This record gives sequence, structure tokens and C-alpha cells, in this order.
Amino acid sequence: MTIQEFILNNLAPLMGVLFLLTALFRNETLEAREKKYLKIILGVEFAELIAYNLELITASWDHPTALRILLSGIGYSLRPLIVYLFIMLVLHMNDNDGKLTAKQKRTRLLLLIPEALAFLGGFSPFFTDTVYYYDSANVFHRGPLGYDSQVMTAIYLVIIVALAVRKHILEKQMERKIMLLVAMYPILAMSLEAAFNVRSIGGTAIVFSTIFFLYGLQVGKLKNTIYALSENETLKNTMAKLEAAKKEAERANAAKSDFLSRMSHDMRTPLNGIIGILEINSRHNDPVLQEENRKKAKVAADHLLSLINDVLELSKLEDSRTPLVTEPFDIRTVASDVMTMVRIRAAESGVTLEYDEDPTVFVHPYVYGNPLYLRQIFLNIAGNAIKYNRPGGTVWGRIDYEGEEGDTVTYSCTITDNGIGISEEFLAHIFEPFVQANNGARTTYQGVGLGMSIVKSIVDKMGGKIDVKSKLGEGSTFKVTIPNKIVPDELIPKKPETADISNISIKGTRILMAEDNQLNSEIAQYLLEDSGAIVTPVSNGRECVDVYKNSEEGTFDLILMDIMMPVMDGLTAAREIRSCERRDADIPIIAMTANAFSEDAKMSREAGMNAHLAKPLDINELIVAIAKLL
Repeated sequence: MTIQEFILNNLAPLMGVLFLLTALFRNETLEAREKKYLKIILGVEFAELIAYNLELITASWDHPTALRILLSGIGYSLRPLIVYLFIMLVLHMNDNDGKLTAKQKRTRLLLLIPEALAFLGGFSPFFTDTVYYYDSANVFHRGPLGYDSQVMTAIYLVIIVALAVRKHILEKQMERKIMLLVAMYPILAMSLEAAFNVRSIGGTAIVFSTIFFLYGLQVGKLKNTIYALSENETLKNTMAKLEAAKKEAERANAAKSDFLSRMSHDMRTPLNGIIGILEINSRHNDPVLQEENRKKAKVAADHLLSLINDVLELSKLEDSRTPLVTEPFDIRTVASDVMTMVRIRAAESGVTLEYDEDPTVFVHPYVYGNPLYLRQIFLNIAGNAIKYNRPGGTVWGRIDYEGEEGDTVTYSCTITDNGIGISEEFLAHIFEPFVQANNGARTTYQGVGLGMSIVKSIVDKMGGKIDVKSKLGEGSTFKVTIPNKIVPDELIPKKPETADISNISIKGTRILMAEDNQLNSEIAQYLLEDSGAIVTPVSNGRECVDVYKNSEEGTFDLILMDIMMPVMDGLTAAREIRSCERRDADIPIIAMTANAFSEDAKMSREAGMNAHLAKPLDINELIVAIAKLL
């Protein structure tokens, strides 16, 4: 079938479908029962279109088939059925209670006769050539009753017009036009078919369009619909919302493109440096040069890791379904840790740090919250105050007690600097991802514009607020206010004893290590054995469990377990080991994985693991963790 043939046979029927869809979704005056009928008619029309087009495809075959007759029969029987359903719709308009009398039931039964005749005629080629048939070359021929379907359709059209006039559902002027159109339909359709041998030319479309307009014009429904399309306030609001959604989609698409562009640049920059350094080291054997390059590669790798962590953190925080994990902690410790790290940065940058340290503000020092995220908030803000400052500049910080209500205490932290400041234009976008005051800042200050977006996401998750005041060329002030639940005195955690890592040794420690990545496994094994441990590596959780079960009790002192592995993951492996009936089923298990979120650490502990360490591997941290568990 050519495109021209497809358009010729389907354009008009599809227009009829469009009219019906308009009636269903744009006419607010339709009742539920009427919509039900229209949906059925829509389904029948689609079925007729599909059958007709499939039959046209079978017409190109060399020999006639039962499939072509079947498709033709479906098409011939469904066309008058559409009009019959419209008749039922008009009849039901006055059947408000839904109950039919015996006379009404007989009438509906009699009205099925034309459809039954059309059905028999449509499938008659299976047993007779009276209506139509296909010769051995698969050419269509019309029999003595070849216009059976069209005649039945015309009968239904006459019936529905008579019903419309009798029930006075149309205006007088419109009644005459509809009657003329219906009278012309069978003459026009059959004449064109006889003259050009093109079956159903405009047939379905004329039936569909005529009946829809006939129905739509009853009680002025179509006029109401047309009026609503231009004047209805609801539609106007809908169009405004669609326009706003379009602009938002365009903005989101632009933001996505900008995100990918920035990510590509900022990830490739340190990665390119690492690759270049490795290439230089492979060409030169100078130990001094190689050591210097290794330090540079470590800096670039740390920067790349920081960027990846920021992107993953932002994605995690933006998921509203993921709650923050809270725990009891001492807010004074967090403040002290932050100041220690910030003082080092300030000294390196030639910036003076002044902290108004007042221990009396900590009325309730022990609170429930997330100390990791709290540190991240203040390190980001204080870090920016130092980064975007001038040599010789100053950063001021203080913590204030804002009061308490019930079991909740609120503290605020204010950080002020006299640095370069922020313009009013940029201030409106400061918390958007990958936004900086100017693109040059990304090179000058070594950032990608994710820090403040992460800060805002964390503060929102904590139920707090962040206020910013700034003036270009004079400096900025950030104030973060966060409420926290107070830890009851009896639940205040005891301070852990500080381990003396200088005397820690894992020499002779027998370790079973499950790691599916061969390179990671080799690195960890080398570093651990270099520290004196004895390592037995396996590549998945299933192997880890099998080696453990098949070994003598006490063979291993500790298990290092990756989480995401093939065959069996680390969480399942840990649970299976804990369920073993062995005296060493309580063997220490440390999760050593790239799953670095606090929720992941919680899942590890719930699976029976004793500790959770995030990759990349910090051998000193790992040795301390092993020593604590042995």
C-alpha cells in the first residue's frame, strides 16, 4: 500500500475519530452513560480501521486467503455497527431510569436485524459468492448483493435521522441539512465505488462525521463545546499551565545539557592530569620526578573523587523518599572539628579566622542529628568564605542558642567574611547546582558550583533554614539555623577511648577477603600483606561463604566483605555466615565497599557486619578498624 493510498483510505476516518475524541474530552456536558457509549464506538471504529488496513495489505498477495476474507468480514460488519451504536445512544437519552419496557426491548431487537444481515454478508465468501468474492488472482469481485454493508448502513442512517426529528433534538434548520446529507451519503458513496472501484471511499468518514455532528448538535452540546474551547476559563488555565510546563521542560533540558557539559569538563580535567602523569612516569626512571608526579596524581585523584562524591551526594539528597539517618552526638565536637579543619585552610590561604567561642551557648550539647552532614554544611560555607576571600582578609564565625521548645533545641551558626561578595543577580541562583558567579571562578577557585546546592539540600532535609546577605566587593554573611531533638541525659553516649595507632599491628592476622574487582583485590591484598597480614582472596559472596564453611573453626581472624558482587552480594553472605552453627560464627566482618552513604552503613550493620569502610581504600583507617575488632 502506497502513502497516497493510505491517506486516501484513512484520512477521513481518522478525522471522524478526532471528532469523537473532541466530544469525549472537551464536552463537559456529557453524562457518564453517554461517555460509555462513545468510548465503545471509538473502540469499534479503531477495530474497523485496523481490519480494513490489514485487509488492504493482504490484497497485494498473489492468492486469496481465509485471512483476507476474515478481515473483510470484520470491516463490513463493523461499519453499520457504528451507526447502530449511535442509535442506541439516542434512544437512551430519554431512558433516565435505565429500565426498558417490553416494547423498547422488541424495538432494540428489531434494530439488530440490519447489523445481522451485514455480518452474514461480510463473512459470506466462506460459503457463497452472493455478496462478494476473490478470484484465483486475489482480485475483488462484487456479487448480486455486493452493496449489502452500505445498504444496511444507509438504513441505520435513515432510522437515526427519523429519531432525531421525532425527538426534536436538533434545530429545525439543522434538521434539513442533516437529512439532506444522510440522503446523499449512500448515493454518493456507492456511485463513487461503482465508478472508481475504490471500496468504502469516504464511507466510514461520512457515517462517522454525520452521526457525530447529529449527536453533538442535540441540545446544543457541540455549540457549547466550541464556545468552551474559546471562552472557557478552565481551558485558558490549562493552556497557561501547559505553556509553563513547556518552559520548565525547556529550562530543565538546558540545565541537563549544561550539567553534562560541566561534568564532562570537570571530570576530564583531573583525569587528563592523572593519565598524563602516568605517561610521564612510564617514560622516565628518575625516582625524584616519579615521586613528585605521584603526589600530583594523588591530588588530582582526590579532586576527582571529591567531585564524584558531590554529584552522588546531591542526587541522594534530592530524593525526597530518602530520610536522613540520625544519631546522638555532641555538637561541641562537631564545632571543634570544623574549626580545626577551617583554621588550617585559612592559614594556608593567608586569611584570618576569628571564632567567637562561647561554651555557654551549648545549653543542650547532646542532640539527635547527622554529624557528618552538619560538618559538611559548615565546612562548605566556611571553605567558601576562605576561598572567595582576599589575602589578608578575615572570616568571623559564631554559634548562638536560639531557644528550645519541648524536646527540641535550636542553634544557629553565622559565618561572615570581607571577601569578594556576591552580586544580587547571582544571589538569586546561589543554591542551584553548577551555578557560579562567573565561569572564570571554576578555574580560578577550583570548584564546580555544587557545594551550596548540597548545603541547601541538607539544611532542608534537617528542617532548618539558611539566610544569605551579601554585597559585591564587601563580603557575605551566611546564617544557618537548625532544630535538633535533645538527647535525654540517660541516653547520652559515652566518649570512646582514643586508640594509640602508633603501636597497632596486624602482623599474622588471617583475613578472608571477598572482592569481585580484580584490580581492587590485588591492591588491598598487597597493602594488607605489606602490613603483615595473611590474606585469602575470593571473588564473590558465594565463594566467601563456601571457603568459610569448608575451613576449620578459627582458620580466619576476620572477613573483609565487598557489598555489590556477582553470584551472591556481601549482605547476603554476611547473613549466611552469621546463621552458621559454628563457634566462630561471630567472626568480625568489615564491609569494604564503594557504597558510601550512611544508609549503606546502616544496612551493613543490620546484615551482621561489625564495621563499614568506604572505598577508595585508606590502609591506615582499615588497619585501625581491624585492630579494634581483634
